[in-house]
Amino acid sequence: KGEGGTQELVSSVLEKLSELQELVVWKRTKSSGRFTRRGKILRVRVRGQCDPKAHEKQSFLTRKPYIVVRLPGKAGTLAITSFGDVKPRGTGDFALAQVGQVLDMARILLWEVQPHRCFVYTYLTDSYRWQFFKVNRAAERTIQVQASAVYEGQGGWEQFLGLLTCDPQHSLGYSDVPDIPGVEILSA
Repeated sequence: KGEGGTQELVSSVLEKLSELQELVVWKRTKSSGRFTRRGKILRVRVRGQCDPKAHEKQSFLTRKPYIVVRLPGKAGTLAITSFGDVKPRGTGDFALAQVGQVLDMARILLWEVQPHRCFVYTYLTDSYRWQFFKVNRAAERTIQVQASAVYEGQGGWEQFLGLLTCDPQHSLGYSDVPDIPGVEILSA
């Protein structure tokens, strides 16, 4: 897609994130705004596992989002909790065509792949800018969208890490498929 170094950078970060079991968060000092190891340390369990190779394969139907987060230890389209796309480096807002592409993927996920689900979070990034979208199911195979502002720098990565630590069923709209003894569902 021509993203070159942007995709390589995001993939290298996702590779490290895919191995996380928990995040350690340090308190930010008020005076300098920097993070410090002094004070309270918060350990947060990671509840979503990044697939650093998602951009190399189809994740659902014919769609290939660059970032796919699944339930830890699960595979297939039914385990997707959130997804996003990597775009070329830019400034300001993402182009409407870029937004439309990721929203169309969300519509397909909600209506054709995970029809039991009410909403999904999706996002765009160029590794510096991030924009998040909560996409809700609406009537007649349509969607309703709530878009965040465009976050730049560390703020976007913090929001993304927050998605990895959310409870998929209560915060991300994920609805688990019931376990059937002796049956493993890998994809829809």
